[in-house]
Amino acid sequence: MEFSTIFEAIPVPLALSDNQDNIVYLNKSFLQTIGYTIEEIPDLKHWRQLAYPDSQYRKEVVGAWQNNLELAQSTNAPYLPIEAKITCRNGNIRTFLISPEVIGMDFSALRLIVFHDITERKAAEGKAQRIIKLYKALSQVNQAIIHMKTEETLFPLVCRIAVNLGGMVLATIRQLNQETNLLESVESYGSGADYLKNIIISASNEVPEGQGPAGTSFRESSVVIIRHYQTNEMTRPWHSQAKRFGWGSSGTFPIMRGGKPFASLAVYHSDEDAFDSEAIDLLDEMTRDISFALDSFDREKEMQKARIDLVASERHFRAYFDYAMVGMAAASIT
Repeated sequence: MEFSTIFEAIPVPLALSDNQDNIVYLNKSFLQTIGYTIEEIPDLKHWRQLAYPDSQYRKEVVGAWQNNLELAQSTNAPYLPIEAKITCRNGNIRTFLISPEVIGMDFSALRLIVFHDITERKAAEGKAQRIIKLYKALSQVNQAIIHMKTEETLFPLVCRIAVNLGGMVLATIRQLNQETNLLESVESYGSGADYLKNIIISASNEVPEGQGPAGTSFRESSVVIIRHYQTNEMTRPWHSQAKRFGWGSSGTFPIMRGGKPFASLAVYHSDEDAFDSEAIDLLDEMTRDISFALDSFDREKEMQKARIDLVASERHFRAYFDYAMVGMAAASIT
């Protein structure tokens, strides 16, 4: 029985490589998983160029694979699997645990390679880690709100917490410049923060600069989630910067003050589709808490002003009363 007959019956992605580490065979399950037909990749030696289109990443994967093989051969230890992301034909990226296996059969110096698809497992792990980080960020922001008195001290801290504790690569808070009708970054922290100071984002829907996530979120007081930042049409003007700074997805959340749009918090994640419903709810809760803090700041200012006005009024009344009493005393003497 030929090895192809055996391997085609196994419902797990498999490959065979020769002693030069070139792929010489891919089974049906592998081809179905990554979406190619064998006719589309007749030269299996160049399969890695399809699997890892990013040359730098391809170099890293191949290097890790060869290091593991050399270590196993030199120490007579078991082969160690490596984790790698493979680009499928439709552009989706799946994560595999790639492991060379020894099955005790002679295939003329061919090595069997098993691809364990762990995409869903990694996604679940990533989601759990993101949620834990966002809970920590939300807790820290709420603790900060208790001690902060103005947005000038609160906003920088929120951005740092979103990045350092929340797992974001960038966080920025934008406010409307009433004179120019532009949304300007008043605080930013993370990868690409300096770039944000030099871009134009409008609050108007009449110009292209106002039709992105920031303008839409501010104008409509709504949450705007971009799941695939580097390909979404809404973020087209910023695709090159997204690739440069590693923005995979983003979320923009309105910050209200006195029931009206006042600012927005935009956060960027390195992973695509990083904002699921639970993450969105946590970030939305964070911005609502920020809005509550801003209203509290304003109430405190109003109360402080009222106290000052009351003291001034009491002083004025007392001065008038004292003056009146002096006048009444003088009149009684005469």
